[in-house]
Amino acid sequence: MQEDNVGPQWAALKPLEKDHSISIGPLQEFLQSDKLKNAKKFVRTEPLGVACPYRAQLWADICCYHAKVPHSGSFYVNTAGSDNMATMSSLPAFVDPIFADDYWLNDAAKGRLIRILNTLAASYSHVLYAPLLYPATALLLHYLPHVEVYKAICSLMESHRVHHMDQTPNMYTRSTLTFQRLTKKLSPKTFKWIEKSLSAKNEEVSVFFLTWPLWLFRGLPVAYLIRVFDNYLLEGTRALYRSCLLILVLYSQYGSTSPPALNTPKEHHFFRVNSLLSLILIDGLTGADSNGTMMDSNAFGDRGILQRRSLRDRLRRSLRKSARATPKVRRRFEAAASMLDGLTLFVRNALPTMVSEAQFVEKAFSIRGFSSKLLSNLAKFDAAEIQQISGKLPIKISSREIIVKQMDLSTLDVAVLYYVSEIKSSIASQTQLERLWPHLPSRFTVVKPYIIFSSNEHGTSLR
Repeated sequence: MQEDNVGPQWAALKPLEKDHSISIGPLQEFLQSDKLKNAKKFVRTEPLGVACPYRAQLWADICCYHAKVPHSGSFYVNTAGSDNMATMSSLPAFVDPIFADDYWLNDAAKGRLIRILNTLAASYSHVLYAPLLYPATALLLHYLPHVEVYKAICSLMESHRVHHMDQTPNMYTRSTLTFQRLTKKLSPKTFKWIEKSLSAKNEEVSVFFLTWPLWLFRGLPVAYLIRVFDNYLLEGTRALYRSCLLILVLYSQYGSTSPPALNTPKEHHFFRVNSLLSLILIDGLTGADSNGTMMDSNAFGDRGILQRRSLRDRLRRSLRKSARATPKVRRRFEAAASMLDGLTLFVRNALPTMVSEAQFVEKAFSIRGFSSKLLSNLAKFDAAEIQQISGKLPIKISSREIIVKQMDLSTLDVAVLYYVSEIKSSIASQTQLERLWPHLPSRFTVVKPYIIFSSNEHGTSLR
């Protein structure tokens, strides 16, 4: 963990995490010998918690594996790699504010994050819309130094093995429509449930699916997100598809905010159930039958024990259901925003009570039907269809659960970092200088400026 980048909230997670001292030596061997299947199995199954001491090396090795040519990071070091350099307040235009979550980075790390993104804007001037760059860079900063983060992001953006980053509105729209078709193909009943919940409004359905990465990067608890991110680095967007599809299926199954009341004695009324699965779990723990009546193993003997075991078996079987299970939640949403809020609350509050991080990854990768051939077939769209939806980007949706920061988005030349950091002005602030600099003629900006006359230092007379 990169201690100088994280805030106290993130550091507080470390003592709570069990230390699994595992070795990533096998993974390094798999990557060197290009045994991708073995590497995928390792990352999916190994107990890699938030405080895993080997995660920094793990992420660095995976990103290096995707690099066609290893990055030296010299451009970043020479341009914006010094912590003594002034921090830019503006972000590149390819950032979507609704995806911008710092994940408890401290102030110094936030400055490094902005510098990395602005350097990427200079390195990849063709990038028009890359919503995942902000959260991916922020997560990498928790475990890697900022120079290594820049090299890792460059490797992901240039990877030809798997697709990681959408870099234009059309690319993001294509990924969204692919996931929408994938949901309809692998879980048709869940897709029909979404249409019914949104009153079959095609436009609202499209807007809802347009938010699909938010379910992970702005909804999942950090421990779950880190495990999803492990697999995302190795397998690309396909890992995000699996995780989002699992969330959608679980939400359609157990995302009710108004579960049936328990017909239990008054002393048991303090149980607050957020999902149908929690209801089954509490029934199993308190010894209640399917009607809510309490069972006493002393009174019923083996029958009570068998009924409790039956409830536990039902719970296990419910988690093993395929993605084609019939949704049980009956809700109506006025718009995609309200459905997004409901799903976000479910992911934050109810999902951790249902499955652990390891179980979440296991269930996501147990969904059958994913294949490269299927994804390539589903990714074929008409240009008109893509243009129609890409016009809705960046995402504009009024969510009550996802806080959107107010950001100054303007693509600046990274050379501003050089000059603004050296200018000591008592008249113009750093932000004002950043905004002023791009408007100066280029012949004025090739030479470092210095003060000739200032009324603050020389008075009001030129003599």
